[in-house]
Parts: sequence; C-alpha cells; structure tokens
Amino acid sequence: MADVSVIIPSHNARNFVGQAIESVLAQTDVPRQILVVDDSTDDSDEVISVYEKQTQGLVQLICSEPCNVSQARNRGLDCATSNYVAFLDADDVWLEQKIARQLALLEADNKAAGTFCGLFIFHDDLDDQGRKPWPVMQDRPNLEQIIMTQMVVASASMVRKQALGALRFDERTGHAEDTIFAGEVALIGPWRCDPEPLLARREHATQVTADPWHTVWNTQTRVQWCRSHAGRIGAQFAEDIERQLWTKLVEFVERRYWARQLHDLRAIRSQVHKLCPQVLNESLVAGRRIYPAWIYRLRDMLSGW
Repeated sequence: MADVSVIIPSHNARNFVGQAIESVLAQTDVPRQILVVDDSTDDSDEVISVYEKQTQGLVQLICSEPCNVSQARNRGLDCATSNYVAFLDADDVWLEQKIARQLALLEADNKAAGTFCGLFIFHDDLDDQGRKPWPVMQDRPNLEQIIMTQMVVASASMVRKQALGALRFDERTGHAEDTIFAGEVALIGPWRCDPEPLLARREHATQVTADPWHTVWNTQTRVQWCRSHAGRIGAQFAEDIERQLWTKLVEFVERRYWARQLHDLRAIRSQVHKLCPQVLNESLVAGRRIYPAWIYRLRDMLSGW
C-alpha cells in the first residue's frame, strides 16, 4: 500500500461520499489510510460505515461534533499516520492514477513540500461537461499566483506530513481555507504541479461556492491572510495583492449587476463598500440603484417593442 493518508471531510454528503471513497479505493496505488471525518446530520455515517466494514478498517469513520471543513481536515491531520497526506472533498472524485503520479513527483523532488494536479468540472456524470481541463495550472507557482488564481484546491493536493509540522488549516474560516493553507505551505517549500486532470471536481447547488456570498468571504480571507503575513511576504507585496483582490471582488459585483443576477446584490454591494470603499467607488455600479428583477424584465420587454 502507498504511504499515504487520505482525509475526506464529509457533511451531509450521503449522495456523494460513497463515490468519493470508491475513487480512492480504485487507485492504482491504494493508500494506507482513508480517514472520513463526518459531522453530518443525515445518514452519511451509515454509508461510510459500510465501507469501513468492507475494507476491514482501511476506511475509518471519524464522527465529529459540528465543525467547518478546516476543523474536519485538521482532525484528519491529527489522526494521519502516513508520511504523505492527500485531501479529497466528499463531493469530488479522483481518477485512478492520482496517488501514483503525485507520489512519483514528490519522491523525485525532495525539496517540494506538496503537489497538486489538474482538474475538470462535472455535475452528475464525469463526462457531462466534456472533461475540459481547468486552464489555471502552473508548476512551481509563486505566492501571488497561488493567492490570486486559487489554483491549489484541496482535493487536488498532496503534502509531506513532515514538512507541515504543526501547520494546520485556519479553523476560523471555511472560505479560501485551502488557498491560504497552500500559501503557508509555499512558505515552507515549492508546490509541484502535475497538469494531468486527475481530479473531477463536482459542481452542485448545495455546495458552499454556489452561494454568491462565498466570493465576498473568500476574498476577505485572502486579504486578511496577506495582511497578517506582511512581515514575511513583504508589506508592499501584501498591499499589491490586497488591491488586486479588492479589484476582482468589485468586478464580481459588476458582473452580477450587468447579468441581472440580483439575489442579495444590494447587501453584497453594501458589504463590499465596507471592505474596500475606494475601489468600489471607482466602479460604475457604485451609485446605481438596484431594482427588483421584475423591473428589469419589464424594461427589457418595453425596450424590445
């Protein structure tokens, strides 16, 4: 078995977690340990328990009190016994070569602290979006690329446990937690990338990233991380990244306005104004009134006459 512990945080994922576990068991290099940290209020634990029995403990169910994804991953890290640790969200799926290829990459470069792979998006079936490779990939990405593009997603990553030491995910947030963790790892050693799309990343309506507020909290988390690490990464660098992040957030508000994606938009714009008033005030949408959606539909209908 491969010297790898796989950590799967599971929250009300009974419809997905079995497929995630099966994709790990189907690896050409099966890991030594599969830790599923579950805090579900549905019957996900029953699904996981079946795999625990079938694999005679290779899959281990760790029942948890209510927690966020960072706390769940940290619980798994504390229980991991292998020299390498990989993360997989309960709604994602690995292709069968992922562990083997990432292990080979880390073993060939003993200076690398971690590795990540390419990915593609799917909804229900792996091929329903054509397995188009996610274009944002870079071997040995620098810190700016990691923070701005968020290319190192948790489900695509594998790290050396020894390199982490006491480093853990920031338990104060479940937004951009994998990005700032990747930033912390990058301060220890380089990330290596296998661009092959070895991760199938599921998109569905119930995931955290489907909520438009996620972009706000995601951006705020990255800004706060840069500010708190200004002494390590350089004050000017931190300020430059902060400006870029606020600009991207305002562009997000603009896109939702012009696309008439109006759900919570007034509240989101108000929050963005609190976070970065100067950048928002430079935008065309800063002072525009946001009406109910039916008014825009009526106006569009009348303008077509």
